[in-house]
Amino acid sequence: MKIAINFIIILLKKCIEKDSVKMIAPVRFCGNYSKNEEVIKIPSWVNEPYRKQRQQRLQTQLKEDEFVQNSKAQKHSKNVSKNIFSMQQLAAIGAATLAMAGMVVVPSAVKNSSKEQNEPASSVVVEVPTPIAEPQIEEIPIETVEEKYNIPDFEINLTDEQKASLDSFLQNWAENKDIYEQVASKTNVPAELVAAIHWRESGGNFNAYLHNGTKIGEALDTINGPKVFYSWQDSALDALTNYGGNPDNIIQDDFQSYCDYAEHYNGMGYSKYHDMNSPYVWAGTNLYTSGKYVQDGSFDPNTVDRQLGVAVMLKTLLENNG
Repeated sequence: MKIAINFIIILLKKCIEKDSVKMIAPVRFCGNYSKNEEVIKIPSWVNEPYRKQRQQRLQTQLKEDEFVQNSKAQKHSKNVSKNIFSMQQLAAIGAATLAMAGMVVVPSAVKNSSKEQNEPASSVVVEVPTPIAEPQIEEIPIETVEEKYNIPDFEINLTDEQKASLDSFLQNWAENKDIYEQVASKTNVPAELVAAIHWRESGGNFNAYLHNGTKIGEALDTINGPKVFYSWQDSALDALTNYGGNPDNIIQDDFQSYCDYAEHYNGMGYSKYHDMNSPYVWAGTNLYTSGKYVQDGSFDPNTVDRQLGVAVMLKTLLENNG
């Protein structure tokens, strides 16, 4: 290659020596010249064809650059609409493209069966994982407290005095829940119901019998004769199993069963003799207005029971405990 270039240089020098035509500005003909080598001056008739070729190439390049710039501008234009494809469409386009290239798309589910067939020698099998359907998660409706404990529909209507009493009852429950649960484990009476009866009988006083609020250690007249207890737990076990209702009849997680036990614990006089809901259970709700036994055997229809009914305390505890 170097010999050919040197040969061309010699020919050009000879042409220059014989021609008296005026020289043009120096033009580099070969990029391999050294900086120290002599610069060759080429006649105008030699330079002219290359000049035209460069002009043509320059015009072509300018047109190509303009095309590229216009393409880029169009690509980034905000007015150009974008095509949106679904996953199924993209999969179909991809499969068609692979098919044009001689590739066969085979889902993994039929991979083994495809090998048994005679495939073309030029084909290429591309294994595509079979899409796995997302598991259907069944939505389980959230069970409300009313549904869970079979709570009937009633409204709680408390006086300011009853609201203050309810707050104190909840505090007593928080502080003595363990004691109520110990008694519940031995009687089948739910701890919440034990606490409600205790509050109704003595305002949560652990120094008084659960039977009727008599002071611990004093003689207590019961249907089975006089009794004396020296701890609240012992009195509670006797009262819940022997004094009122039968704890074996209690249905766990059934609010109405709890209320039925509480009414039997206090006495069935309200429903049996006055055809009304017991205030022992329903005071503080829209299911009770007035009427109360002010003492054993003495009923006053105009007296309003201002204590909290067992139903209010039970429902509040069950809602708080979730």
